[in-house]
Amino acid sequence: MKFLKITLFLIAVAILGWWLFTPRSESLPEGVVQISFGSFGSPQQVDVYREIIRRFEEENPNIRVDLRTPSSGAYFQKLKTEMAARIAPDVTWVDVSAFYSFADKNVFRPLEEFARNDPEFHREDYFEGIIQAFTHEGELYALPKSCGSMVLFYNQDHFDEAGIPYPDETWTWDRMVEECAKLTRDTDGDGRVDRYALAPLDLLDLLAQYEVPILSPNRDECVLDSPEAFRVCKFLRDLTFEARLIPSAAQIGGFGVSSGAATGGGRGGASIGIFDLFTLEKVSM
Repeated sequence: MKFLKITLFLIAVAILGWWLFTPRSESLPEGVVQISFGSFGSPQQVDVYREIIRRFEEENPNIRVDLRTPSSGAYFQKLKTEMAARIAPDVTWVDVSAFYSFADKNVFRPLEEFARNDPEFHREDYFEGIIQAFTHEGELYALPKSCGSMVLFYNQDHFDEAGIPYPDETWTWDRMVEECAKLTRDTDGDGRVDRYALAPLDLLDLLAQYEVPILSPNRDECVLDSPEAFRVCKFLRDLTFEARLIPSAAQIGGFGVSSGAATGGGRGGASIGIFDLFTLEKVSM
């Protein structure tokens, strides 16, 4: 009973906070409807959303779009709370790592019917893997707004200082480990690393690169106890604690987690995606 009261209290607080801090919709002309769109991103990304909305409203003058952009760190928790309170956005952004936790609860409306009946929609326009990632129990639930490869950005000054040739298409992970060992530095001689060779790597990216599954085909069993998964996890562990090329989770706070800032100062290189390019533009490389 106590747990239930606390839960209801938290939901009530969330509703009150939403009501107080969500901009009130202006009165709409007759025949005009408003929908809400939830997403998050950097200020530059939000500007892109606003431009997309502007063009959409020009093409659909009877529809207004209310953009909601909570802080990224609390986005999915806020979304779950809003869904429980039935005040979630009409359209929302989720990444593939969070998609199934929502899809399993049947909180999203499938798009399969719309896709089949829209003559302008062609599945072949999208990468098949992306379409499959957002397909649940045979139904398409979402379309990608963006996707891209994780690529390596590196600090040329650090490579020049260490006498390391710039990475090219011949580099393997073994070559990277060998060369980047020269980039990790204890600059003040206190026995602690002050500059790591690499920004933190994502375990999910490494598992995907080596085509190591996380779940069984029907997604009812975790298969991370496989020898292949163990080798990938050990590789990441060794980079962190043996080779000391990347900081541990406990050390990240002292260096910051921004890939852009990392390659500009505290790291030799960083594996990042297109979403961080706005940050890198502000950093002297």
